[in-house]
Amino acid sequence: MIITTKKITDKIRDSANKVVNNAKYVSINDKAIDDFVNNDLKNYLKEYSYDNVEKIISPKYHYIDLSNPLRSIWYFFVLDTINFCFWNLNERDKWTLVFKEGDNEELVSGYLALALALKQEAISNPLFDKPSYWAKLFKGELLRMLYPLYGDIRYFKGELMLLEERVTNLRELGENILGKPLTKLYEKIFISKEDIKNVNEIRTYFKEDDESNKILNLFDKSLDVNKFLDNIIYNFKSYRDKGDYVLKNEQVIEVYFYKRAQLLAHDLYLLYKYYEKNAKELINKFPYLRLLNFKNIKDLTIFADYKLPQLLEYKKIINYTDDLRNEIKQGLIISKEKEIEIRSATIVACEKIAKKIGINEALLDNILWNIAKNTEFNLPYHRVISIYY
Repeated sequence: MIITTKKITDKIRDSANKVVNNAKYVSINDKAIDDFVNNDLKNYLKEYSYDNVEKIISPKYHYIDLSNPLRSIWYFFVLDTINFCFWNLNERDKWTLVFKEGDNEELVSGYLALALALKQEAISNPLFDKPSYWAKLFKGELLRMLYPLYGDIRYFKGELMLLEERVTNLRELGENILGKPLTKLYEKIFISKEDIKNVNEIRTYFKEDDESNKILNLFDKSLDVNKFLDNIIYNFKSYRDKGDYVLKNEQVIEVYFYKRAQLLAHDLYLLYKYYEKNAKELINKFPYLRLLNFKNIKDLTIFADYKLPQLLEYKKIINYTDDLRNEIKQGLIISKEKEIEIRSATIVACEKIAKKIGINEALLDNILWNIAKNTEFNLPYHRVISIYY
């Protein structure tokens, strides 16, 4: 008997459809999808494409190394490991940086501020691509990166929540790529009765196998994006973005999103596309870059977060009940059940949009995110405190 395992992206779509078919607070308007496709999207399709990859990942905001591409792979892993929760409680100022480029200064917040702060760190820190550096990371080090006082990128105002969680995520990234959890070292130092002869024994714990290319072990030679997602979710619990939902028949199902894992896969694919277009010789010089060229990138779903449902609600593609709409309007933190319905409706609606215009959903995500970034909304985005988006 042949046992087949369902692809992880199929599991995401299937669970999202089950939620939409049982939802109490969120619904999808198919006519509004047609209106949006026919009236709003056409102008963006040429502008945001893999042929125009610089519109999506730009050397202006992202770290793209033309001498050692492995450091850029590390950059996107670090970026997507802490790419979440940029809003603040109690109406505090949004975390904002000043980006100086020549004589011009630009205020940048949210994801782009994070991309810039980590770009500056990647440029200046020779240990950026060492797993032991992230395994040993302290909160003060991350604060230095995210609240820079010098250079072309400087702290301006505001506060970034969940700093401890970001440190934890980055330590997990370093430890699991290194293959040597810190807990084992701590047990040896503080719990076991085993003598440590000198400080060099602690130092060699990290120096042995502290190789940048160990990150490549997370890729699959088949270039199957689902296998890459499996590896990320298996190795890093900070990427296990899922939740339980109760259907109308009272059956409890597991609903899968894996937003940051899918985003990471797409970012790495975009990085490959950038090198392919702008520095093709590097692909021959560094053959590991071919591992980023996933053969089935179209399998990815939309990356369900805050911004996309805000746009879809604005375009009347997804509709909220009055109660849910009022909660969002008041800036209240919504329940897990409502959050799952919003994110699931986003996945299902965007799959429909992508099919109508003939592009893959991951690329559609970039188009919608950029439309949302330049739209003034009547309703704020839904609020949850999460490490997943």
